[in-house]
Amino acid sequence: MRKSQLRQQLDNHLRHDHTGSFRARKHRYFVLHKIIRDLYHIECVPGKWHALTSEHIQQLVAHWEKSKLRPSTIMKYMTVLRQFLQKIDHTIDGIDNQNLHIINRQSPPKTIKVPPNILEQFSNPIATLLFQFQIDFGLTLSEAMRLTPNIHIQQNHIWITREIATNSQDRLIPIRHEAQIQVINSLLTLCKQNQSLTATFGYHHVRCDYSTQLKSLGLPTAKAYRYLYAKRLHQELSPTLPNYLTNQTIMREMGLQTRMTLWRYLNEQN
Repeated sequence: MRKSQLRQQLDNHLRHDHTGSFRARKHRYFVLHKIIRDLYHIECVPGKWHALTSEHIQQLVAHWEKSKLRPSTIMKYMTVLRQFLQKIDHTIDGIDNQNLHIINRQSPPKTIKVPPNILEQFSNPIATLLFQFQIDFGLTLSEAMRLTPNIHIQQNHIWITREIATNSQDRLIPIRHEAQIQVINSLLTLCKQNQSLTATFGYHHVRCDYSTQLKSLGLPTAKAYRYLYAKRLHQELSPTLPNYLTNQTIMREMGLQTRMTLWRYLNEQN
C-alpha cells in the first residue's frame, strides 16, 4: 500500500514537471521509481514522500553500496533525489554526499606527454596524415578520414561541409602556413581528387593504420589531438587580437559549441 502511494504521488508530480531535456526527464523517472523499489526491497517504505527521513536515505545508500553500485552512480541518484525533495518542499538535513560518506575515489587521469617532434617518429603515411590534420587544421579524426580533395580543399582554406562535420555545420579553416600546404599535398598524393582516405583504402584499413601507429608510439588511440591546434592558434592570434576575438576565431574554425570545450583544449596538458 505504501509503495503504491509513493508511486502515485511521484507520478502526479512528474506529470507536471517538464524541467530538463527529454533524456533528463526519463532519467529522473527511472531513478525515483528505482528508489521506491529499493525502499520496498529493504522494507523501509515511508507512508508518503514528506515522511521520508535521513534514516531512510542512509539505509537506501547502504543498500546501494552493498549492491556494488559505484560511488559516482550513487552520487547521481542522490542528486536526482535531492532535487525532487527540493521541488516538493521537503527538507532533510544531513543527506549530502559528505554526511552520507559517499566518496568517489577516482584515480587522477594519466597525463600523456606529446613530444614536440612526435611527427618525426611516425612511419605510416596514413596515420601521419590523420594526425597532421588534427594538429594543423583542428579537424576531428572522422573529418580527416572523410576529406575529399575536389570538394573540401579550396584555394585558401579547407571547407568542412556539414556532411562530414562532426557537429553537422559548415565551417572554413584558413590555410595560413607552408606546413598546412604540405599536409594537403600529402593528401593529394595518397588519394584521388574525388576520393577520401576511407574511400581510397577502406575505413577499417585507415583506422587500423592509425591505431597501430599510435600504439607503437605509446599514444592513446581514443584521444583527440586537435587540442594542439587550438593551443597553437591561440598563441599565434593572441598577440594581435583581443582575447574574445581570439577565442571566437578558434571556436569558429574548430566548430566548438561551448567555451568550456575551448577552455579544456587550451588547458590540456601536452
